[in-house]
Amino acid sequence: MKQTLLLSFWLILINMLFTALLVQASEESLEQQEIDKAVASLIRAVDQHYLYDEKREKIVEYLATALENGEFDGHFSFSRLKNKLESMLFSVSKDSSFRIISRAGLSDDSETSDIILPGAIQTQLIENDIGYLAIDGDFISDSWQTEISNAMAFLSESKALIIDLRTAGLTSLPFSQYFLSHFIPTDQSFATLTFGHGKTSPIRSKSVANPLKSDIPLYIVTSPFVAGSWEFVSYTLKQNKKATIVGMPTMGLGFMTSTTPLSQHMSLIMAYAAFHHADINESWKDSGVEPDIHSESKNAIDVTLEIVNSAL
Repeated sequence: MKQTLLLSFWLILINMLFTALLVQASEESLEQQEIDKAVASLIRAVDQHYLYDEKREKIVEYLATALENGEFDGHFSFSRLKNKLESMLFSVSKDSSFRIISRAGLSDDSETSDIILPGAIQTQLIENDIGYLAIDGDFISDSWQTEISNAMAFLSESKALIIDLRTAGLTSLPFSQYFLSHFIPTDQSFATLTFGHGKTSPIRSKSVANPLKSDIPLYIVTSPFVAGSWEFVSYTLKQNKKATIVGMPTMGLGFMTSTTPLSQHMSLIMAYAAFHHADINESWKDSGVEPDIHSESKNAIDVTLEIVNSAL
């Protein structure tokens, strides 16, 4: 039995490798001029904008030496160059956030394109006037600020509010800042953004049309799927003693990424900023946002309702 499973594993692995080789073999080679331009642009982007100062010089020196020594001369398809650059970046930095992607509209390779999941907001007033706000999918467009403002107006008379982030996807810093401003007094500094080269910038709450009353008990439901800016929302409200977190620890991505064009056919995704709590200078990076009350994600809403009803 064990020998059969082992043989099956190796057959699957060999098939995957063979398929990958066929895909690479079928791709056209990039022009040498584009390869040189892409690597030079990559070096420049890391040197100017990469978040981690202690790793930047090593990456720049490593790639510049490789370029000078002709390691990128010859026939490179997009896939082959992508794999080489990502492996080189990781070998020096041990940072898995680096990604080389195909520029939109220039490739049919679904693995190299970012997928945006349609966003959706659900609001309800349930038993005992408990407000429920569910965030699902990605919130990239600024138009979502209007939707959130309308949702907050609808939920303003709630005796308690449950925010369900279990299936929340991507969002931007301006949107998460706007979202948080409904719970934090205007112009209060609640986080600091740290950039490369020692630069920092405070994040302050903004004036919003429908802020919630400060005495409404707030509960945030999380899952291991929650990442990035929604972790920022959960962590900030927890640290400011504005919310109780129920569910499971979040993913632990405490940095922001940017997308930089490198050449006609490729772009770079790279960490360029990190969040820190304004007072304690800490974040949720690696460990995730730790719940105040642990619960399996599928049961977290029921657990939260029991807590809220008991408190009310």
